[in-house]
Amino acid sequence: VAAAASLKMQGTPAIPAYVNGVFKLRIGFFTDINSASAAKSKYSGFGNPIVVGAGPTCITVINTANGSVLFEYDNAERPLGVYPSKGDVAMPLTWFKGYKYHGGFQYIRNGGKITVINFVPMQEYVMGVVPYEMPPAWPLEALKAQAMCARTYSYYNFGKHGSAFDVCNTTDCQVYRGANSATENSDNAVRETYGKYILYDGKPINAVFHSSNGGATEDASNVWWNDIPYLKGKKDTYEDLDNAINGRWSYEYTSAEITQILNAKGHKCGKIVDAFVEQYTPMGNVYKVSFIDENGKILSFTRENARLILNSSTYNKYTHSLRYSITRGGLPSAGGLLYINSASNGVNPYKSGLFVKGAGGVSPLPDKPLTVLTASGRNKFGDADTGGKASDGFLVSGTGWGHNVGLSQNGAKGMANRGFTADEIISFYYTGVEIFNAA
Repeated sequence: VAAAASLKMQGTPAIPAYVNGVFKLRIGFFTDINSASAAKSKYSGFGNPIVVGAGPTCITVINTANGSVLFEYDNAERPLGVYPSKGDVAMPLTWFKGYKYHGGFQYIRNGGKITVINFVPMQEYVMGVVPYEMPPAWPLEALKAQAMCARTYSYYNFGKHGSAFDVCNTTDCQVYRGANSATENSDNAVRETYGKYILYDGKPINAVFHSSNGGATEDASNVWWNDIPYLKGKKDTYEDLDNAINGRWSYEYTSAEITQILNAKGHKCGKIVDAFVEQYTPMGNVYKVSFIDENGKILSFTRENARLILNSSTYNKYTHSLRYSITRGGLPSAGGLLYINSASNGVNPYKSGLFVKGAGGVSPLPDKPLTVLTASGRNKFGDADTGGKASDGFLVSGTGWGHNVGLSQNGAKGMANRGFTADEIISFYYTGVEIFNAA
């Protein structure tokens, strides 16, 4: 470092470098190997200089204020670690891509990308999660419930990605962006729950959460296949859906859009002529959704797939939760039953083989009105506005945002506003759990 500084004072560009356990002095910077080779004789006074370039694991540290190079680190076995310090400040904040973080950092380069890992104590980590997963102005008890969820979730999911870091900073784990949005209210929620974890049968739980459930949470087995005893569905009357993000939502899909979405996701089919929820859970959430193409082919999707199958960034249309219904324009109920001489014995025309063929195709396709003979005469099977024909649209309407499992953040806010404590909120959304203080 001293030699590099001395050379810089003499006008010679030089930086210290750490390469595979040995400190080196790098002099001069060139855009190509020919220019570097031509300049070797200029620096012959520094021993026997050789031309080197940055390897695939090399990390260059620069001064962002002026762009000057400060240091190079190239060691495939030991990634670069940086722990900021400032006088007697135990843990100063460090800026990274517009966000401030506590703790130290590790930089791992593999080719053209650098993985940046923030090493931070659990308490400061949770402080960097809570204000990004829940608005920091929300009631303290709701934020405390979120803090316990964040702490427990991270502990349960250590090593989820099988990488050098414990958890990622996106919604795939939970959002973590440091101290920018932290407030005294959100930090107090973390401080007041210091060391508190949510346990089931003596072990930390997978404390999953979502924005809102739309009216009821759901059994994990009806979403992710695995039965988890503490993740059971409950009717929820605490959410304020009118003021929640995506609390109430609806999207209209055309037949062509659904056909394209299904094919793009690898589900080969002809033109979709019907779409309907075939099965709901006891909680009233969708368990199975089905689509039928012009050839009578049925494509069905259950559990989490029933929520994700219609999501499309191409059309910017989404089923935000598992709590939705599908209505087909012109028909009384998409996928509904036909009643013949009875008000109680309905049959699904697609599954029973009850098809009516005519010049317009196979009923109930949208291009030919269908009529039924009743005691009062011949009535159209459809509504008056479409002349008995079904429109080409399918209206998907629902409530809630997320996977419907575990804690509802909007519901936690509603419970806190009604005077419930954080522990009571946790006990409502997670079945049979206890709060353990490890502090």
